[in-house]
Amino acid sequence: MADLATATAGRRPGTFRRYFALILYKTYTELRAEASRTYFGYVWWVVEPVLSMSVYYFVFEYLFRQGTANFGLFLIIGLIPWRWFSTSITHGSSALIQSRALMKQVYLPKVVLPLVTLASNTFKFLVVFALLIAFLWLMGFAPGPQYLALVAVILVQGLLVGGLTLLAAAVTPFVPDLRVLLDNFLRLLFFVSGIFHDIDVLGGKAESLLRLNPLTWLTEAYREILLHRQWPDFEALLWIGACSAVVLFLAERLIRRFEFVYPKLSR
Repeated sequence: MADLATATAGRRPGTFRRYFALILYKTYTELRAEASRTYFGYVWWVVEPVLSMSVYYFVFEYLFRQGTANFGLFLIIGLIPWRWFSTSITHGSSALIQSRALMKQVYLPKVVLPLVTLASNTFKFLVVFALLIAFLWLMGFAPGPQYLALVAVILVQGLLVGGLTLLAAAVTPFVPDLRVLLDNFLRLLFFVSGIFHDIDVLGGKAESLLRLNPLTWLTEAYREILLHRQWPDFEALLWIGACSAVVLFLAERLIRRFEFVYPKLSR
């Protein structure tokens, strides 16, 4: 706490950049604290998602007999970005509520708290994603020039995840029960984002409806680059990125609007 107070000393409410060092510091301490709570520490960052993906792979490959070529890789490429999305929003929705004591002891812009959650999950995503690329290379899917587009895809997903994480963090303290609805909404989204199925084979209204989901486009973009060595749909990415940036801006303004209300609301 003393370190945090030192990091914030002499600072006034300002922009994200002013508190960038604080976000990095808090992210670092939270990652260390999380690792120290288990015997294998950082190893769980990799092992836990691998175990989770193995369960889905077993269920859909052997019990439901998907029969899709390279289905294991198809599934893993969909699951890793999904985990980044879902864990960031789920944890972000509680970021302000769980920091009530901290908010009463020291001043810091409230937007820092969900941003720390976002940074922590983004770091873990990048670690696992780097291992995925190495694994794909070992499996014969060598990197091509299309890999350059991964930067755009990750940035667009980062905007989407950031916007929705801040929005969930901004609204949930006013209505804590929203966390229950959010969990169920994410569960529904999990099954309609093209993670387990190729959306193209659906056709008709079903495909059109599922393509309203931005995660569908992002999941396909990862697969086009990593599995098929094709360029993603940049027009779709541009639209998703633009809309996500608007949500991110509005959510940040919303948190700033209720800056001094959250410590009283959180429970």
